[in-house]
Amino acid sequence: MVGTTSYPLLKEGAGGGPPQGGERSQGVPGHARYPSLTALFLAILCLAILTSCTNEPAALTITPTSDAAARVSPPPTAALPPTPARTFDRYDFQFVEAFGGHVWERPIDIAFLPDGESALVAEQIGQVHRVFFDARRDPILTFSIRERVSRNSNEEGLLSLALDPKFEENGRIWMYYSVQGGIRRTRLSWFTVDEYIADWTSEHHVYELIQPYGNHNGGKILFDNNGYLYLGLGDGGSLGDPQSNGQDLSNVYGTIIRLDISQSSDEEPYRIPPDNPFLDDPDIPDEIWAYGLRNPWRMTFDPETDLLWIGDVGQSYRDEINVVNTLTDGGTNFGWSTMEGTACFRPRRDCNQTGMALPIEDYPPRSGHCSVIAGPVYRGSAIPSLNNAFLYSDHCKGEIRIMDATNWTAGSTALKPIAPENTQYDEPGITSFGTDLNGEIYILRFNGPILKMVPHQNK
Repeated sequence: MVGTTSYPLLKEGAGGGPPQGGERSQGVPGHARYPSLTALFLAILCLAILTSCTNEPAALTITPTSDAAARVSPPPTAALPPTPARTFDRYDFQFVEAFGGHVWERPIDIAFLPDGESALVAEQIGQVHRVFFDARRDPILTFSIRERVSRNSNEEGLLSLALDPKFEENGRIWMYYSVQGGIRRTRLSWFTVDEYIADWTSEHHVYELIQPYGNHNGGKILFDNNGYLYLGLGDGGSLGDPQSNGQDLSNVYGTIIRLDISQSSDEEPYRIPPDNPFLDDPDIPDEIWAYGLRNPWRMTFDPETDLLWIGDVGQSYRDEINVVNTLTDGGTNFGWSTMEGTACFRPRRDCNQTGMALPIEDYPPRSGHCSVIAGPVYRGSAIPSLNNAFLYSDHCKGEIRIMDATNWTAGSTALKPIAPENTQYDEPGITSFGTDLNGEIYILRFNGPILKMVPHQNK
């Protein structure tokens, strides 16, 4: 099927104003957190009676249904005879400053170029620099779309950048960004480069989406082994999913869309993959591949297992990690805004989670946590003990957490902060992970250099 540019109608009363509630002014793109009135009431009550309690009542935690449990069960490789849970040594690796230690203000994505000596670093303001492994070479401003990118909201801007699966043949670079001028919207497009010089007359608009509010834009572009494009989209923004988009399949808010872009052109921006899950329902957009997400700011695809790892930023109680198989799990419902992680959200008790896939891990936004940042499965060779390990972090906490990517039932282990040895970051500001052509891992953060994970030098 042939796709068309999408401009869903705003629901009555949505408006186009700023998000309501206590959005932080300096948060990571796509990561607004709002206070819960219930949580505030509970905190006051706890203080009044001078007893110990938390803002996460035990009654909110539920047990997944058998259907949900089946969806999040480990892959077949984990169904072998039980083995002892893996342990990870925090001294196996450390972090060093990459690309000459250049300090970036708000970097949000990185794409490693096939030349093996450089990468493209995208900044939220709309600039893309080419950086070099050779520390003697300074970054080069390769292209800029600042005049096309809206930064009217803290969470707007250039949100993701990715190389086309056939980049070496067609020179295409994909972008997802907030559009300057006119009605608030985000745009997925591609353009061509020649010797890393952009031809801006070649920008092709592929998909546009009206954004009712300035936050929760989602924002990660990925490609699977078939070359299909995945894009995570937020629920439309504001406090508590006011339009109830999370469970509304009549629009694409709060979903992951999947597109066949192999023949993308102005005449035919994209096609619909033949196995997208809702093709037989005329009331559901064909582009939707999965739904029930609040704000999937970062997600990663593991080409060795076909698994998609998703970090969905919660609101008041739970941030979560979800994992699905791109070959078998189309149509998965992750639960928002009925669920927030493993807790009922609407209603707060006795919610109906039938058919919903609960996360493999979630955690409360306290003790310095604020917004989950999903990372990759380690496929490098420099740190053998991390092989088949999934990594993630938190924008504010800045510690690396690791779990076995073939059997995650044991949960994750917190290993160490991202700061290099003998260094401390008061505000880690992690925005994204990246992997180079050798599978080694890099970490992007606000107001600092890009970091690389390397073997511990003094072990």
